[in-house]
Amino acid sequence: FTLTVNVDCMWSAWSACSATCSAGTHSRTRNRLKQHNGMDCVGVTDEDCDSSQPPCNPTAAHTSPVFIDEFSSQALMCSASQFAGLSGGITFGWYRGLEGMEAAVTLNTQVANSTSDDGNGQFTGRLMFVSVSRFDAGSIKCRAFNVNGASQLSSAMLLEVKYAPESVRIGPSRSLLVGVKGSSFTLFCFAAGNPAPTYSWRQPGGKTATGDELQLPPVQFEDGGVYTCVANNTIEAGAKSEEETVVLRIEGPPQKCILISARSYDASEVNVTINCPEDGNSSITEYKVEYRLADTSDWTSRQIFNAANLQPYTLIGLHAYTRYELRATAANKYGYESRDVA
Repeated sequence: FTLTVNVDCMWSAWSACSATCSAGTHSRTRNRLKQHNGMDCVGVTDEDCDSSQPPCNPTAAHTSPVFIDEFSSQALMCSASQFAGLSGGITFGWYRGLEGMEAAVTLNTQVANSTSDDGNGQFTGRLMFVSVSRFDAGSIKCRAFNVNGASQLSSAMLLEVKYAPESVRIGPSRSLLVGVKGSSFTLFCFAAGNPAPTYSWRQPGGKTATGDELQLPPVQFEDGGVYTCVANNTIEAGAKSEEETVVLRIEGPPQKCILISARSYDASEVNVTINCPEDGNSSITEYKVEYRLADTSDWTSRQIFNAANLQPYTLIGLHAYTRYELRATAANKYGYESRDVA
């Protein structure tokens, strides 16, 4: 007894298409021939590639990066060719984000997506930003889809949104700054803007400087006044600037005190009035009057007067018929400095 088994012919899978953006062929082979009364392999070994091929090479029509001023309009263009063996159109989607993490661009009243066909299998997608925001900046890609849902992703287009300097800030962040005479002082300036702003300074006395940091040497009273930071950049519409000002007040010991005295030669006391027209920008707390015999070197005697008390002050303990030299100094929270001799 002989058992005969009929075996059908079996095709292999089709090979990859020989072309990705034009008419091509792919092939298959007979992996197994029929035996006995099995079924033959029906069909050809080579044929044109089927219509599952994606659209041809979507490419950005703009050179990356694309520069645009904020609140102006900008269209991003993407083109793709239809696979020669496929009828139907191409549609475009737009995506932003990191490689492999792209998310669809949200369409709203300021962003519109459209597609056009030149009649020869070339399609163009257009993403229109009516009023560009700085938050629209970043990497954007397009994806072309054919009618079968096959798609191809373009390379990235970098959208750079320019905007003028704004929100200029000077630090330390106070409108009135206080520096101490004889100490160094540093001002900082910062502003938002794209491209990143450059900075210049206007200082008291007509002095100027550049850079985001202004370092002042040990300051004197004449360094006090208005300081202005100007932030500058250039966008597509031209040069732009924005500025901010602060007032720097220099404080220190009182300056240029004047002593006025009145005394009879035979008296043992003298009334003195002290005037300090330059108080060092800080309230005077006390006065000190020192005295010595004329033509001697040591200021060994002194009396302190509270500045809250009314002038004139009375200097006591002097010797009648004796000539004295007097000098006055004033103090505030920074101490004593200037003096006058009478």
